[in-house]
Amino acid sequence: MSGLSWKKPFILAVVLAALATVTMWVEYRHRPAKEAKEEQSKRVMSLKDASLASISIIDGSRRFSFKCLDAEAKLCKPGDNSKWEMTEPLKTRADDSNVGSLVSGLSNLNHSDRIDLGIETAEKRARLLKEYKLDRGSIALKESRRIEVKLANGDNHAVYFGETHPIGDTIFIIKGAPQPDESAVLLVPTYFKSNFEKDMSHWRDKKLMTFAAHEIEKLEIAADGPVISAVRKDGQWILAEGASKEFYAGDNENIENLLSSLAGVTAKKFTFEKKSDKPAFMLLRSAKRIISLSVTRIAPKDAKPSPVPVVLDIYEKYNKSTMANKSGKDAKEQAKTLYATVSGADPVYEIEPSARSIFTKKLKDLRLSRIITAMERFNIKRIELSGAAIGAKPLVLAGADSKWIAPGESSTIKPEKVQALLDNLSAAGRVKDFMHGKEFPFGEQSGVRIALGDEKEPAKKRIVVWKSGDKLYARDLASKRMEAMRLDDAMKEVIPWVRDAFFEKPAVAPSATPGKPGTKAGTR
Repeated sequence: MSGLSWKKPFILAVVLAALATVTMWVEYRHRPAKEAKEEQSKRVMSLKDASLASISIIDGSRRFSFKCLDAEAKLCKPGDNSKWEMTEPLKTRADDSNVGSLVSGLSNLNHSDRIDLGIETAEKRARLLKEYKLDRGSIALKESRRIEVKLANGDNHAVYFGETHPIGDTIFIIKGAPQPDESAVLLVPTYFKSNFEKDMSHWRDKKLMTFAAHEIEKLEIAADGPVISAVRKDGQWILAEGASKEFYAGDNENIENLLSSLAGVTAKKFTFEKKSDKPAFMLLRSAKRIISLSVTRIAPKDAKPSPVPVVLDIYEKYNKSTMANKSGKDAKEQAKTLYATVSGADPVYEIEPSARSIFTKKLKDLRLSRIITAMERFNIKRIELSGAAIGAKPLVLAGADSKWIAPGESSTIKPEKVQALLDNLSAAGRVKDFMHGKEFPFGEQSGVRIALGDEKEPAKKRIVVWKSGDKLYARDLASKRMEAMRLDDAMKEVIPWVRDAFFEKPAVAPSATPGKPGTKAGTR
């Protein structure tokens, strides 16, 4: 009997432990789904994975309505980077980011409390709704606020915003479409009502031009001097200035950055909706056009007609009344306002004065600012050095990347020094300026000539580098222009000014102090 006294309790304990383990496992397994369900139950509007067709924000007599431009692709979901069009109060491109934030904010809007009016008498329900400014009469008032949503599947939703809670951190709302559901009032954070305080400039697209840098084939800039044109050919930008038939290699990085900056310019405000209206016409007539810039997209194959250039005109107007309120040496500049117009668009925009630096580009700002391109640098397998400092016989280096030899020379090449030269020749920003005519520096004849190429074409690129005073210069020997490039001073350390500059230096034994044989140097 004593042997049986502990077995039943033990078995019962094991069974209970097993049941507890299973219960915990089931609860743990279903906890994420349960928590997600609870979280969704707090949502004011269930928009998860829902595609929106349109959304409107109504503040009394003001109404901003937006239509999804990606509806066919079933986008315009919360969190999507979708395209939107403003349809009210005027038809124009919407600010995709701001409308997207409105959609996401509405989708994530949780209620902190719920007042169930379904259990109240009709009289008390009516009294409470009126107190919350959510009764039919209040909703119909001019100053009432609501958000309307139409889903791609045809369902309609609406949220009506009433009085702020006495404590001040929440606001009373009810839902329902086409008629509000008066059975329950929800309390949501007051921060959401800031959406009603935005003006039209917040909701409409403020970009002056909509394109991506890689879509552009041609760029023209007309300012004070000759027109600068840039044309993309086989992945490389080619520059020209005015009527000259001379062409220059463009700096791909600088030109792409210019295009990206141009595409990112936004309106500070919309001064006039139509540049053809008399007030707008008079404004532009009294202002000075300081720059005209046009971009042309790459034409699709067999496209007819060819893409039309989009022209951006920048105007500057000096405001004397503004000048009177300014002080300091920059007062006159601060009193200048910049306006812009774009071909194919109606508005006259005001833009930030800081945008001026984007447009005021000279030819030298867009020219190749490196001596060789990155592509040329990695194709180099032969370097030839010549000139008075190198000696009567040119020095030839053969190889690529980390392995270089000097055929016919007894010394070993230090590859890191060759690498440093090529890295600097191909680094952006190494060319600081271009010198012509009387500015052309003396000293070219004493410089080091560098030919870069490969086995088939040993001198694809030929330059000469020299010092004049404390400055460093170079010239492209293949160019017909008598033009020197002012180089970054940092390159002085990597140019091979002597024949053995790239060679391993033999170890030199320390010299002994003269002394008697068999004695230590400096001792007696």
